[in-house]
Amino acid sequence: MNLNRQSGVGMIEIMVTTLVLAIGLVGLAALNLESVRANTDAMKRSQNIWVVDSLVEQMHANPAGARNYLNADDPPLPPFKDDDDTPCAEKPTDHCSDGAELSGNDLDECQQFREALWNAACATSLGAPASGIVGMPGGTLDVQCQMGGDGQCDPGDPVQLQAQWTNKVDLDDDDSVSTITQVIVP
Repeated sequence: MNLNRQSGVGMIEIMVTTLVLAIGLVGLAALNLESVRANTDAMKRSQNIWVVDSLVEQMHANPAGARNYLNADDPPLPPFKDDDDTPCAEKPTDHCSDGAELSGNDLDECQQFREALWNAACATSLGAPASGIVGMPGGTLDVQCQMGGDGQCDPGDPVQLQAQWTNKVDLDDDDSVSTITQVIVP
């Protein structure tokens, strides 16, 4: 009769099984973390595409207002910094009527474009101080008319809109810059 026969599970088998399970769970956690990071990047990209497209639609609906705004002397552009260099601190209010020599419908159109530009760059939602493009880490929104030789943004001159923000791409805190650029003729 053999007395060394083993029945049941030994301690070594339990330890090996626990080690294999732990390695699998660590891999699953890392995969989940990468999935969250990728989804966050996709959400930022989608939000910024939506904001830029919204501003493009505003420019198509109100091309005269966009040209009047961009043609004025030193128009306030995002990030709309105040004296303390704080972005989106206060909404510009007097640009269209101060020195722009606009009146009537031209003044209204300029103010409507100013409001659309402010909303794209600095709009607040759900109590966040700035959830527009400027509110994102490293966020900027640049609007430039590619003017002809006369120095004015005339009908037919292209306007470039460019949004940028930074993303965390790995645990080493390396940042990458994402950019959306659209060139339109309002």
